[in-house]
Amino acid sequence: IYAFWQQSVRLKNERAEAALATAQGAFYSGNTTLAKSDLEKLVGRYPGTAGSTQAGLLLGQIMYGEGKYDDGIGSLTSLLGSAPSQFKSSIEELIAAGYADSNRAADAAEHFMKAAALAPFAADEQMYQADAARMYRAAGKVDEARAIWAELVKIPDSPVMTEAKVRMGEIDAKVATP
Repeated sequence: IYAFWQQSVRLKNERAEAALATAQGAFYSGNTTLAKSDLEKLVGRYPGTAGSTQAGLLLGQIMYGEGKYDDGIGSLTSLLGSAPSQFKSSIEELIAAGYADSNRAADAAEHFMKAAALAPFAADEQMYQADAARMYRAAGKVDEARAIWAELVKIPDSPVMTEAKVRMGEIDAKVATP
């Protein structure tokens, strides 16, 4: 029984990958309408597979490209539940990007922090935290931004340590009065 189940899972993944290749072919040849249709079918037919998750990510990007941020965010949010764990931080990052592009910085910051919590590598986590700090600052939540930068400054090998120092300086600078 276990061998049968294993073979079934393998076949499902192979079919999802083949369907993804077809949809990507349509997308990269410029036929966005066909690609979108193929991607939607793939996401519905093979949930939980890597191919389906990658299709969902591409579908979200297409929706963002069409200016349909709420549709893209909704699609990506529903994708989170069935996505393999290695994709979850990328999905959260793309959700955050949708909020950022639709001028909802505070929501973007929250999702960048979720992406950071799910990131498999420390460098990715710190990059997402920096993105969140930028979004908090854009949303006028300076204290939240400062708290993140203050933690990032303490990590000597962080890819964002130098930026963290600059951002701390910007936040802490007092405007000179004549």
